[in-house]
Amino acid sequence: MHYDVGGTCIDLTLLFAAVFRSVGLRPFILILGEEYGSRHALAGAWTASQAPAGGRLWSPAAAQRAVGDGCLLVVETTLLPEGKAFEDAAPEGRSRALAGDLLWGVDVTACREDNRQILALPEQPCLTILSGLPDRITHAFSVTRSESAADLVRRSTIRVVASPDAQDVGRSWDLAGCAVRLGRSLHNQIQVSGHGSVSREHAVLFVREGSFHLKDLGSRNGTWLGEVALEPFAPRLLPKGGTFRLGDVKLQLL
Repeated sequence: MHYDVGGTCIDLTLLFAAVFRSVGLRPFILILGEEYGSRHALAGAWTASQAPAGGRLWSPAAAQRAVGDGCLLVVETTLLPEGKAFEDAAPEGRSRALAGDLLWGVDVTACREDNRQILALPEQPCLTILSGLPDRITHAFSVTRSESAADLVRRSTIRVVASPDAQDVGRSWDLAGCAVRLGRSLHNQIQVSGHGSVSREHAVLFVREGSFHLKDLGSRNGTWLGEVALEPFAPRLLPKGGTFRLGDVKLQLL
């Protein structure tokens, strides 16, 4: 997270859960997605000093009810390293939690207090825990592979070729990182509207062995290479200059 100025959803969610706990709040973690597919994590905290009784694991209905009633503040943590304000991350977190694809909720404090199944780490200053980490990644293969992938992404652009909204045609994004998420939600690096044909988390573009690959994330209207629909969660090679479609929006990798 430090060197990439970002992080995966679970990295950031656990970090924020620890921050919430350190300032006296009772943290909560929400897991969204598909039982055997893509997952996403959100950080939450109870807004009242006394959290409702519900045990360690909460059902989707119970967790969503707590969010809807305002008892549970939920944050889309992946927005924050991108420069978004907390005022943006909280509404997006609430929206995602209420969207209907919630798998379960985890009350962190209840888990820590119930040591029959989940053992808490000993309380100690974070600097003690972090002191053994290297200043930067030094493993030669990891450095070479990640830097090569990031360089390929950095030299690439995605452009809208066709869209239901003609105003989007010609719009382009310069890429960064080693993986680029595409979809309708604010936390995607490439946010595509598509008049509802694009899912909140539609697809991800990433580098594998020096080449771009495209993976559909179980989208409602599919990800297409030419006339072929990608099988969900099965990456396909996407050559430079190639076009692909998210729902009704056609894009090109340049």
